[in-house]
Amino acid sequence: MRPSYDLLSRQVDDSNKALALADRTVRVLPTMLGKDGPRTYLVLFDNNAEIRATGGLPGAYSVITADHGQLSLTAQGAPADIGQFPSPVLPQSATERSLYDTQITEYFQDANFTPEFPRTAELIREMWKRVKHQQLDGVISVDTVTLSYLLRATGPVAAPGGVQLDSNNATRELLNNVYFRLPDDAQQNEFFRQVARLMFDKVIGGVPSTTELVKAFSQSAREGRLYVHDFDPAVQRELSGTVVAGEVVGGDGRTPEVGVYLNDATGSKMSYYLRSKVRLKAQSCAQGQQQLEGTADLNYTKDSPPVQDLNAFITGPGTYGTPKGEQLVLVRIYGPRGGELTKFRVAGTPTQVDTVVDRGRPVATTVVQLRRGETVRVSWRTRTASDQDRPARLVVTPGMQSRNAVERVASLCGSRS
Repeated sequence: MRPSYDLLSRQVDDSNKALALADRTVRVLPTMLGKDGPRTYLVLFDNNAEIRATGGLPGAYSVITADHGQLSLTAQGAPADIGQFPSPVLPQSATERSLYDTQITEYFQDANFTPEFPRTAELIREMWKRVKHQQLDGVISVDTVTLSYLLRATGPVAAPGGVQLDSNNATRELLNNVYFRLPDDAQQNEFFRQVARLMFDKVIGGVPSTTELVKAFSQSAREGRLYVHDFDPAVQRELSGTVVAGEVVGGDGRTPEVGVYLNDATGSKMSYYLRSKVRLKAQSCAQGQQQLEGTADLNYTKDSPPVQDLNAFITGPGTYGTPKGEQLVLVRIYGPRGGELTKFRVAGTPTQVDTVVDRGRPVATTVVQLRRGETVRVSWRTRTASDQDRPARLVVTPGMQSRNAVERVASLCGSRS
């Protein structure tokens, strides 16, 4: 009976969270839609082919203005145009610098190396203000896979170059084929810009099924593909604790949280061929303290093209130390607050991995290099704090697969809530 109970418990929990998010959305929408005056949001479109902790490399942006319920797209561009800053735009903690050096505070497209989306948003806002001299009211992040979900609601879209985008081919066309079809960055960026405009017009202009539109956004949020940060404290308080807030620290204190976040270190679009499977299992419980065991299997799909059939847009230039056609992936594991991470193995070999503490959570980083067709397993053990007896929450970076970003892991402490 226990497996059936756990399944039902997860379903009820998911339903409650969906209803809670819907309730909060209704409360904040009037403000976000500009009932008290115009509000400006920067929307980042993340490219899953170059994976980042919260989805992918920001590959395009749109500026959306909301004024008394009317939405308008006022600017578009490529995040690469913001460029790199000579020094950190905001102060850094010693822990943050040890994890990310100064990359996330100096380079616009690396601001989401951290899984803490509120931090990403404040860095983006500061960089934007320095270059564009415009104050943002919020930052929204959405990945390319989400566009395939939205196309179920909008129907097919005629993209530039005679490309017909639909829910079945959008990820392939936008994350892979475009790099074979278009020979330079400028043409690729223009293609992405026009697709973003087409999708905005489709969604704002009315869709055949609003039910499908809501389902698309709900699925995107559930899979960790949609993040929202509002700089209005009252609005952000409502968003805090929901899946779209993207907070590293949350929960009730008794629920252990483990996060597995992936970042491409190849400087390529090879993550299109990356698949991951992450598991977490309770091994024991003693006086409310759990021992958990985790594994992350990273796979470079064997049905991907051989390296000689890929171009430099996909493989990268090879200047970051990884041979063309291979993938270098940073695997960053966050343990529960007050807990420990131990006994790391990479490809079956015991590995010494140093840990630091970020926002009260132990963090360990290891590196996996993948060749075509290869699978590498990273495994570790987690000890929770003494009062964390509830089912654990496992959070994983979204990739090409469709799966929930957050999974509940049954506790052996007897706690079912």
